[in-house]
Amino acid sequence: MYKTDLETAKNSKKKIIIAKANKEIKDALNDDTIENIYLSEWTIASHKHHDNITAFDYFLLHDILKRKAITIKHSQKENHIIGYYYRGIYYKIVFKKTSNKEIFIQSVVKGKTRIEKDIKR
Repeated sequence: MYKTDLETAKNSKKKIIIAKANKEIKDALNDDTIENIYLSEWTIASHKHHDNITAFDYFLLHDILKRKAITIKHSQKENHIIGYYYRGIYYKIVFKKTSNKEIFIQSVVKGKTRIEKDIKR
């Protein structure tokens, strides 16, 4: 079933606006023209290995992204940033700015110990 989901999602162009891009994200990506943050069907289907991320966590993303990040760090990958948020538990969210000037969530993980260590680095 998982492989079928991936095959279907890989060719899908389905995406939803999960939040408006706030100033701190725009500043981190050096682009104040971007309006929305998207979540794609592909990201959800291809990240089922994050077994502690549930549909409820994806539902919470809108609320999480309205909050100020604990910190935002630049990734080693071009046009990627990593935001660290707290909403009862720590969330690490990877964002990517595409060549079309859209921001997509690339990954969502949650936890405590590992994310706290990442924040302190």
